Amino acid sequence: MSDSPGAALRNFLAQMAVDPGAFARYVADADAAATEADLPPHDRAALFSGDQNRMYAALAHGRLVSAEAPRPADIAAAGVNDEDLIVVGTGIRAIGQLTGETIGWIRAADIVLYVSADPVAEAAIRMLNPRGAESLMRCYGENKLRAETYREIVEITMAHVRAGRRTCLAVYGHPGVLTVPTHDVIRRARAEGFKARMLPAISAADCLFADLGVDQVGGCASYEATDFLLNVRAVDPAAHLILWQIGGLADPTYKRHQYDIRGLAPLAGKLMRHFGPQHTVFLYEAAMFPGVEPLVRSGPLALLPQGAPTPNSTLYVPPLCHPQPDPAIRAHVGGWGHAMNRSVHRTGPHA
Repeated sequence: MSDSPGAALRNFLAQMAVDPGAFARYVADADAAATEADLPPHDRAALFSGDQNRMYAALAHGRLVSAEAPRPADIAAAGVNDEDLIVVGTGIRAIGQLTGETIGWIRAADIVLYVSADPVAEAAIRMLNPRGAESLMRCYGENKLRAETYREIVEITMAHVRAGRRTCLAVYGHPGVLTVPTHDVIRRARAEGFKARMLPAISAADCLFADLGVDQVGGCASYEATDFLLNVRAVDPAAHLILWQIGGLADPTYKRHQYDIRGLAPLAGKLMRHFGPQHTVFLYEAAMFPGVEPLVRSGPLALLPQGAPTPNSTLYVPPLCHPQPDPAIRAHVGGWGHAMNRSVHRTGPHA
C-alpha cells in the first residue's frame, strides 16, 4: 500500500470501479469491505461522511479535520448500503453497457425484478443473482393497456419492498428515460417511508448521439412522439429534434410486433410545416448486440408515413438552418460572442 496522501482510499475506490464484485461486497457490507482493505482512520471517516467535499479532501491530501472512526449509524446515514429499493437500467446493449454499480446492486439484492425482452440481459441478470431473479414480462399482454401493465409492475415491486426484501427493479435502457413505472414506484416507496434510489444507465439517447454524431452544442429538443403529436410544442428548425417511440405513435396498448402507424401522416404534416417536405429525416434503432450495426434509414419527411417504423424506432430530424442571430446580445458581448458563435459546429449524418 502506498504511503502517499489519499492513496489507500483512491485504490479502494478504483478497485470498485473496475471490479463489480468488489462493489457488490461494498454494497452488501460497506464496513466489512473497508476493514478488509485496511483503510486508515482518516480514509474511513471520509468514506462514511456522506460529504463529497470531505472525500475530495481525503483523496487529494489524505487527511481530515477529524479522524474519529465512524459509527454504524454514521455508515447507514451515509446511504451506503441501506436502500430498500434500487432501480437500475441494463442499457440498450447489456454487453458492455451494464455499469459496475448496477452489477453490484443486482448481486446484492434479495430479489431482482426485471423488465427486458433482451435474452442476453435476462441471462446476465440470472447469472448475477440466480436465486432472486424474476421476470415481469408476464405483466405485458397483446393489446393490453400499458398503463395497466405499469400499475401491476409497481404493485408487484412494492409487495417485495413491504415484505422487507432489498429489492432491485431492472429495466432496459435508462430507468429514468421514458419509463413510467420506475418513477412511480420510487415515489410510492418514498411516500411509504422506504429508502429508494435510481441509478443512471445507458439510454437510447446516448446510443443515438454516438451513432449519428449528434452534437447538442447547437441545441436539441427531445419529445415522446405521441406527446409531441397531441400537444402544442415549440419547434426550433435550427436545433436537433428527436422523437422517441415513433413506432408506437398514439397507441396506448402493447404490441409484440407492429403498431398501427396511421399516426405518422399527421405527424409528418406537423413537421413539414417547420422543415418542409424534402427535409431529410432518419429512422434509427440502436444495436443490441456486439458486432451488429445500428439500423439507420433516411428519406424525405414527406415519405415518413411509408417508413414503417418498428416499435424500437426513433425519429431524428436534423437542423434545417443555422440559428438566428440576436443583434442586441451580440452588440453587448462584442467580439467574445462572435468568437463563441464561430466555435459552434453542427455535426450529424446530414453534415
